[in-house]
Amino acid sequence: MMYIYSEDLEKKLSKKINSFYVLVGKNLTLLNNNQDLIVQFAKKIGFQERIKINVSQHEDWEKIFNFYTQKTMFFKKSILIINFLISMSNTKTMKNIKKIFLMCNSDIIVIVKLNQLSQWFKINILSQTFQNNIDVVHCSTPHSTHLNNWIKYEIQKKNINIENTAITLLKKYYEGEIFFIYKILEILPMIWPNSLITRRHIKKIISNFSSFSAYHWINAIFNCDKKQALYILNIFHKKKYNALILIRALQKKLLTLIIEKRKKHFTNKKILKNKYVFNETRKHLKQIDQNQYHNIFFYAIKILVQIEIKIKKQYSYSIWMQLKKLTLILCTCKKTL
Repeated sequence: MMYIYSEDLEKKLSKKINSFYVLVGKNLTLLNNNQDLIVQFAKKIGFQERIKINVSQHEDWEKIFNFYTQKTMFFKKSILIINFLISMSNTKTMKNIKKIFLMCNSDIIVIVKLNQLSQWFKINILSQTFQNNIDVVHCSTPHSTHLNNWIKYEIQKKNINIENTAITLLKKYYEGEIFFIYKILEILPMIWPNSLITRRHIKKIISNFSSFSAYHWINAIFNCDKKQALYILNIFHKKKYNALILIRALQKKLLTLIIEKRKKHFTNKKILKNKYVFNETRKHLKQIDQNQYHNIFFYAIKILVQIEIKIKKQYSYSIWMQLKKLTLILCTCKKTL
């Protein structure tokens, strides 16, 4: 068993592919990239079938167990992706997880995706079961040294020649937003192939990519700055910004505020490693009306889900109208003086 970071996964896969991979964290960019990387290497050695199962209720466990038991002589080597959407705190869930790990099979590579590792999981699964065949990959938003290492890895992988000052500017502007850093690094070689990327190039691409990020829009909402929030949203609309990015970012913010608001004291700084982000969240919590936040937040999440479904079915102008309406609703969720 090994604990590895995203920037080390490719090197590990090139040497050996294990039977189990546990992707831990909430950063969607890292979760998806690492999953795709494992699948890519697995396909090279004959694992062509890919099955994904979301576990959100007890009935979903049967889908996993049936997958293992319904093997036939025509069964193809498969990659089983299990995405846990439920809490791992109850006994039944823990027993089922252990059962999955005990159903080891050389024809199946399992990728388990979790938000976090419980102490029980570490002791009963990682320390006792298939120790040599499990890799745990950190998929939380990297900071400090880990962020530098991840950016260095992406730059080398994409063969980008870039100045340190340009990297510093990119990190400063998109602090904590891995998706944007990844996308910019992805398009740099396309725009300026075989060129030295300088600070000037990064300034230009940031300006063209977007004057604002999803964070700026969300910050304006929870600072109850209706004018600024709508202004930023209009810019996103004009520049044909990916609305799904806004939805994901706002969902994450709402869930964080709901969880922390339920606590008696806002002291869990471990989940907010960045001090600035912690202070911003604490400030937003103080501004929220205790009596109305619950209904408004859950209503907002419901609307976001509806918008996401509409995007996936048919992209239309009404999506942006719904986002504007939601922005106005959330801007009113303020503590009355």
